[in-house]
Amino acid sequence: MAISLKYDIKGFNRVRNSLRKLASDHAETIDGSIEDFVKEHRAGFKSFGYPAQKKGPQPFKTDRQRRFFFWALRTGVIEVPYKRTGVLASSWRATKQGDAFWSLENSAAYAALVVGRGEQSFYHLNQWWVAEDIVEEDMPELTKDLTKDLLDLAKGMEGAI
Repeated sequence: MAISLKYDIKGFNRVRNSLRKLASDHAETIDGSIEDFVKEHRAGFKSFGYPAQKKGPQPFKTDRQRRFFFWALRTGVIEVPYKRTGVLASSWRATKQGDAFWSLENSAAYAALVVGRGEQSFYHLNQWWVAEDIVEEDMPELTKDLTKDLLDLAKGMEGAI
């Protein structure tokens, strides 16, 4: 099954430069925070409501598109209005790639066309949310959590010396 959308979250890339070596050397310390972040977003994407369906006309760009659309409608290949199946929502996965390295991915073949940044189709633009925007918007909170984990580790190591 090919992955249509994938966001990799590596712990050492999400902290300031002065903490990167510590994050890289002690990846297991921050793994739980990254896991929580990715799984929270997976659950959020699964439960996000779909926007209301557009009621406007089909925006054909070419005569060939128009002919295909009406042929498909006439032969039953497509239905109007489109019946939503929930496949996009149920295709989100959180996958551990290694210590402090998780991926948030959607395997629906059309996911990028609906919620992918820079790949969203014109028809869905400004109608659907963009998954990467939501992940990036919440990234400062993850950075704060990772920094806390690493500073706690450093304090514990200091006391052990």
